Amino acid sequence: MEPTERRFESSAITPIRLTDQISKKIKERVLRGMLRPGQRLVEKDLAREFGVAQNPVREALIELAQLGYVRRVPNKGTYVLELNPHDAARITRVRITLELLVLDIIFERMETEELDLTLLHGTTRAMETATAAGDSVEAAHQDLLFHRCLWRLASNDFLFEALERVAVPLFAYAIVVQHDMTELERETRRRESLQRHQDILGALVNRDPETARARLLEHRAVWFKLEQTLHATTPGSTFS
Repeated sequence: MEPTERRFESSAITPIRLTDQISKKIKERVLRGMLRPGQRLVEKDLAREFGVAQNPVREALIELAQLGYVRRVPNKGTYVLELNPHDAARITRVRITLELLVLDIIFERMETEELDLTLLHGTTRAMETATAAGDSVEAAHQDLLFHRCLWRLASNDFLFEALERVAVPLFAYAIVVQHDMTELERETRRRESLQRHQDILGALVNRDPETARARLLEHRAVWFKLEQTLHATTPGSTFS
């Protein structure tokens, strides 16, 4: 009994910080398009809605600003990050460069380790379900989860944090952009995105770095095409 008791005592449950819970709720709203780019977030209103004091809300907003979800303007307030097509394309260049490094590290690890791809399989299946159901928001959410799982496989916290800060606003932006598309355009985007992610996963399973890199680079081409389309229809626009 004694060894069992010692094992149980060493597995202490760590309470989730209130600040983290608030941060998670706000992030979900941004990623699901419930909070629009440029929308002001008022600490007092959020505290009242969540039934908490303002201090943990303030702490959550500071952390979200560090992660790139919101922008804090001195003496004015906090706003959901707002991107324009040109900025999104520039961020994509940085994101793809970092994700190519992620793939390089993953394939290096595969030479000596057996990596667990279970979570990638799960997010891909969930993306397939969302795509079949015509749920663009859930498909985009699973898209983000897929990439986060990919980043984690590189086993580099510095790289993960850099991508979290750089790439996450793009996923929120992608959801907002889809509100201005036709249903046919959204369906095409969902299916093409699903195919790219299935191909990346397949390349990992088959240990095929060339295919994985090629499919990842297609993300950049998609964003540049989107930038050109949006500039042609609404030059210099931002989505708010």
